[in-house]
Amino acid sequence: MKDTRVIRQIKTLILEIILPVIVFGLISNYLIGSDYLLHKLAQFRPPYKSNGEALHVESQLLYLESQLRNKTEKSKVIFIGSSSVVAAIDAVRVNEIWEDIGVKKKAIKAGMTGLFAYELPLVKEYYLRPDVSCIVYMYNSWSMSDILHDRFPFSRWNTSEFFRYIGIGHPTVKQYEYYALGAYSEIFFMMKFRVVLQNILGSLFRGTIKKREHDFDHAPNSLPLKGKRGREYVKPLSSDHFVRAWYLSSDTDKSTRGYRGFRRFLHLAKENNITVVVLPVPEPEFAKYGPLKQGINEARIDKRIRDMTEYYEMVYIQRSETAFISEEDTYFWNHAHFQDTGREVFTPWIANRLMMIIDGDEL
Repeated sequence: MKDTRVIRQIKTLILEIILPVIVFGLISNYLIGSDYLLHKLAQFRPPYKSNGEALHVESQLLYLESQLRNKTEKSKVIFIGSSSVVAAIDAVRVNEIWEDIGVKKKAIKAGMTGLFAYELPLVKEYYLRPDVSCIVYMYNSWSMSDILHDRFPFSRWNTSEFFRYIGIGHPTVKQYEYYALGAYSEIFFMMKFRVVLQNILGSLFRGTIKKREHDFDHAPNSLPLKGKRGREYVKPLSSDHFVRAWYLSSDTDKSTRGYRGFRRFLHLAKENNITVVVLPVPEPEFAKYGPLKQGINEARIDKRIRDMTEYYEMVYIQRSETAFISEEDTYFWNHAHFQDTGREVFTPWIANRLMMIIDGDEL
């Protein structure tokens, strides 16, 4: 009788738990996550909405995954960073410039809203690929923060890397929930992209689905251009303000999760024979007078990052090289993002600047 009960329990385990998980995994990863459907879904990803952060981040990753799965004989150069990179780089234009001068590389933009440096090892699946030869990491003055996201980390997640190298600290209940979701998202395509998939399916049923024609947060020429900004200091925000805290943490603490994550990122790239080019993403001069960045020691942050970059024998581009861009207010929409005018200047500059590195002159 005891043996019969054990057999029934085993059958229940197989039929009600193991088999459904296997079926779900096959549908999730090999049907919905197939190359064909992925490329189709990425074309209809939703437009940016400021109140839909999880949706926006998943949309960015869906498009990135689609781009990376495109077959090409050219090796890939990944531009990675925050939404500042989304606004700063026109990957289509970079590829046109390289094509014109015979460079056999393909630029892929991997801008991810709010990306901290501690997340770089967590998204290694997007750059540790056989066809990736170079990573261009463009950091913000706040990127090296010690603060953990509590909003959308589950779609940018690697359990092993996080617990081995980043550290959990004192998480909130909400963060525990996200970490569990992150572990599921590592395994199942439909879990990783569940919010954006729901949105696309809902748009299809409502008849409002539209193909997205660009890879920027805002469509080109859709934002009103801003002009000259003032140079009077305003009262800085409290250190408790979540964005102000990002800047302060990156500046005042040299042992943050951000710096640890950045070091691990360099180690992974070197281990896989991938060249890394590191540079600060151009930020406007007027931001130094504003409530978020005021008093932040950029030189101190840059030195720490440059020292680590050069220790791993990678390439560091000095902030001074893009000073001519930072000084021009009309190139920027706000304290961290380019307008179209700025992108039109920076994109050809970085495409041509990377030529010296791709050709091996600085390696």
